[in-house]
Amino acid sequence: MRKGSSARKAPEAISSKQLDFAWYRSSPKSKESKESEETVETGVSTTGPQLPSDKAKLDRLFVPLSTDPFNWFVLGKKKWELRRRGRQYTRHHVRVGRSVEFRRGYRGRDALWGEIVAVIEADSIEEFFRKVPFREVIPTATSVEEAIAISTGILRVEANTPILGFEIGNLR
Repeated sequence: MRKGSSARKAPEAISSKQLDFAWYRSSPKSKESKESEETVETGVSTTGPQLPSDKAKLDRLFVPLSTDPFNWFVLGKKKWELRRRGRQYTRHHVRVGRSVEFRRGYRGRDALWGEIVAVIEADSIEEFFRKVPFREVIPTATSVEEAIAISTGILRVEANTPILGFEIGNLR
């Protein structure tokens, strides 16, 4: 490399023994920097709707919904949510008393909160609808057969797929 060249020389490797961060821990902080580190609890969300208590946020079941099912819950026409049994939709995760956050899509700003008041598992959608009135799951359906067809379409499953359904109460 020529003298006066604008190219920079690569820094030499430094071993961990050469690093000394004692100055960081022992350096006195100014009054201004201490004030900037303090946080103020306001209880107000600045990025979306107001959420329930911190405890509910920590132990909530997140359930993304498509537009129609979300609107059915908003209008009070839908009481039960159906999901393919597995992953986070098992008795371990879906249990009576747990808070639920329904959201239109994954990133939507529209959110509903409720509480699980009942859980039913079934080996098929048809078996589930023998236990729960189909209109409480698919309010626009006019028959069990239509409810099964709509449910399999929304969930993208076969009619004989194991299902877990949960009833929501205290919706807000």
